[in-house]
Amino acid sequence: MGMCLMTSHGRNHSFTLIELLVVITILMILAALLLPALGRARAKAKSTLCVAQNKEIAHGFTLYSSDFDGYLPAYKSDTSWPPKKVFYTNALHKAGAILVDKWNNENWGMTSSGIWLCPGVNDPTYYQQGGTEVYAGGGYGVETSHVIRIAKYHRMSDFTRPNEVWLIGDTWTNGANTAAHDPDHMYTNYAFLCGVTGSYHPDWLHIPYPAQPAPRHLERVNNAFIDGHVETNKWSFFYDNPNVFAHNGL
Repeated sequence: MGMCLMTSHGRNHSFTLIELLVVITILMILAALLLPALGRARAKAKSTLCVAQNKEIAHGFTLYSSDFDGYLPAYKSDTSWPPKKVFYTNALHKAGAILVDKWNNENWGMTSSGIWLCPGVNDPTYYQQGGTEVYAGGGYGVETSHVIRIAKYHRMSDFTRPNEVWLIGDTWTNGANTAAHDPDHMYTNYAFLCGVTGSYHPDWLHIPYPAQPAPRHLERVNNAFIDGHVETNKWSFFYDNPNVFAHNGL
């Protein structure tokens, strides 16, 4: 049975089942072509926003340093346990450099509020580490082996290659028994150790492996450098790279 339409001359024109199937097939093909492009466009928009947020966070670090004789904040200002508002996020907030509207846990410096939440982090479970929101962060982290260290401080002027050294950017870590780079089982993290061969964590590729740069934007990582500029690179750019983490010196 076909569908009938009246023509301008009052005659019926029948669409056969085959013709309808052809139209449906064409529409399905168009949808299949357009949906991936739309998905990629959305992912690109999130990456663009992430880049802007990294720039804003880097600017916050610069503001902080200008008020503290050129010094950047430490990852933690002391080694007390349990920690109490001693993390770099706490320091930036207290100085008015990057204000936090809402803390997940202020003592641990954990927030996924405002610019601290990466747009590429979609699922609230990604904010969890260790199975509890106490350790929740928004997806950006610093390198703590050489750059933003525990109870040790660098001046901005200490860096001889400020355009090459990681300041902050996309970071994640795996859950227990999670395959490397399985995005469905990655947790946000707020810090990581240098992954250069011979350092404390020599290999990011094996299980268990530590926190590391997160290629969550079309398989690329967004991060700000000490000088404040932001780049988007593949994960392989960071793997075993001594320059970007100041492994061989600032």
